[in-house]
Amino acid sequence: MFGNFVPPHGWIPDDSRTTSAGNPVGAQANLSGAGGLTLPDLCPYLDVSGHLTNGRFCMSIFGTIMSAIFGKAKAEGAAPAAGTTASPPTAPAAGAPAGPPVDVEAVVAGIAATKKEKLDWRKSIVDLMKVLDLDSSLTARKQLAQELGYKGELNGSAEMNIWLHKAVMKKLAENGGKVPADLKD
Repeated sequence: MFGNFVPPHGWIPDDSRTTSAGNPVGAQANLSGAGGLTLPDLCPYLDVSGHLTNGRFCMSIFGTIMSAIFGKAKAEGAAPAAGTTASPPTAPAAGAPAGPPVDVEAVVAGIAATKKEKLDWRKSIVDLMKVLDLDSSLTARKQLAQELGYKGELNGSAEMNIWLHKAVMKKLAENGGKVPADLKD
């Protein structure tokens, strides 16, 4: 799933760990210098190929959302979003999948259709996360809010949740997803 792993925007290593050299993991890590860190130094639950070990995960919440949607589209060989061609964009955004935009609405609606519970993923960040089989707890939403730059109180309020849903949809669009305007506004 994570061959040629490139951490997505917002990827957060667990700063409580240390590298194999005993140095703290974090923003000051230098991957390019002599004796640079390896992927397992940044996330010891991934092997050098980017495969998960020990059932742990070090990707950001948003990265997990993006992987769930874009990975599903790729796995199903999803057709390009309506009105697009099959040729890749000339300069995709960092972290954006190669190829045509992924129709986020169609992918998520398809996943939602398989769920027994009726979930209002078009309006609710909690329901969107449930559709994608992700942790939708307040703790997870607080982390997502911090990743995406929410400036309000991290209290799970309707304001925070509405902001999160719109921010996630905008971010998906920035990273190669086709998202209807009504889901971003």
